[in-house]
Amino acid sequence: MFKRILSFYIFLALSMLVGCSNDYKPTLSREAKFFAPVYEPVNSRVAIATSNQGRDIECIIHGYGDDTILFIASIHGDETAGTFLLESLDTYLKEHPEFLVGKQLIIIPVANPDGFAAGSRFNANGVDINRNFPADNRVNNKINGFAGLSEPESRAIDSVIRIYKPNRIIVFHEPLDCIDYDGPAQNLAQLLSKTCKLKVKKLGAREGSLGAYAGEDLGIKVVTVELPEEAKNLSQTQLWQQYAKLIFTAINGR
Repeated sequence: MFKRILSFYIFLALSMLVGCSNDYKPTLSREAKFFAPVYEPVNSRVAIATSNQGRDIECIIHGYGDDTILFIASIHGDETAGTFLLESLDTYLKEHPEFLVGKQLIIIPVANPDGFAAGSRFNANGVDINRNFPADNRVNNKINGFAGLSEPESRAIDSVIRIYKPNRIIVFHEPLDCIDYDGPAQNLAQLLSKTCKLKVKKLGAREGSLGAYAGEDLGIKVVTVELPEEAKNLSQTQLWQQYAKLIFTAINGR
């Protein structure tokens, strides 16, 4: 129990550093490497960083096991349907913890809280967070950021990836009405496509995107679920009814 509590505070300390420096380097201390696997959270919700305008970037952690899945939504603040899906997932897992035997779910329901609040694709600095990762194909400019991980939102995501080492990452976007993938995720994308009306379409890893960075460079399975335009008009219940099977398949499928 002492190790779990100590691990929790180490993670919070790391997260505070993530949100404070533009010189952040994606490395872990020896202590973080040692304690991160020991921390066994069930139904934990913590602020891992703060946005430029001081909003919490929250991370929800369910379960513990060798199979780790990361879900992310609202990396573009005006693409919010995925957030409501992930909040429904959080509710479901609170009621059905047995669903995650041997698995750990890491959920970032609102990756860009300032953009989410403003209804904007970009963060408060006018940067597209999904172009701000240190991918081999990144291009530095005002929209992408003048350096990879220049923004607290992208640094928070990168820290979660490096601490928890997910086997696969599922990201919700809108409104391209397809399932895209990067890295070794083609089979998983095809599996998810069978659960709904979304067809697999390879869009290509955009410059400095999470798919380019985590999928192509780090070799993690990254699936981008591009919900259709009409998803923004659906209620949280309707979204869950349509896409819960996709989420469950993403959790159980490899």
